[in-house]
Amino acid sequence: MPYCKQCHIHYETPQHQCVLCGHLLEKDDVSVVSHFPTFKKPKAYHKIFKAFIYINILSFIVMLFIDLQNQTIDFAFIAGTIHLYAIIMASFVFLSEFWTLKVTKIILLTLIMLLSIGLLIRESTWALDYVIPIVLGVNIMLYSIVILFKKDREDDDGFHVLLLSVLGLMPYGFLLLGWIEEPLPTQITFLISLGVIIGLFFFNLKSIFEAIKRRFHV
Repeated sequence: MPYCKQCHIHYETPQHQCVLCGHLLEKDDVSVVSHFPTFKKPKAYHKIFKAFIYINILSFIVMLFIDLQNQTIDFAFIAGTIHLYAIIMASFVFLSEFWTLKVTKIILLTLIMLLSIGLLIRESTWALDYVIPIVLGVNIMLYSIVILFKKDREDDDGFHVLLLSVLGLMPYGFLLLGWIEEPLPTQITFLISLGVIIGLFFFNLKSIFEAIKRRFHV
């Protein structure tokens, strides 16, 4: 009988993936099936998370006070952006999600943080020209390689790579708008993203559609 280790649920139908978490089901020989598994209380991370938030807020207040003494708040704003990044990053780490979705969120958050710092120091060229396209391009390639050699592929793996590849096309839009001065990293990332998207639709189209149907309850 198909069994999900993640949710501790048996299926009487010939399922291949869990409808709740999307993980691949395993065969389990059981005579009695419990349709309502025992609820397990999640680990208590909230105290650690609250302490982490408190430390970051306290650090920002100290830096803001120091900046006010020097009659400037530029450094405090940069530090505040980094502290906010750390808090949101910690919330992603404590969430129970697919590793691909978790890493995608962390990448996007990092890009937003770098761009915000660039805007605060009035020098966003380095972020737009180099950091954003290079980070996106490298991670799209790494994702694709991992999924290519992964034995037990899941529908959501391809879906998350597709989302990241679509984001990889965004810097090329910035280039067309004239916001980017150095075109080479953006052009390379555009070609990588386009190649991965075409590859996903050629070799993994059914799995992507299954993931979309499950996510949007189609």
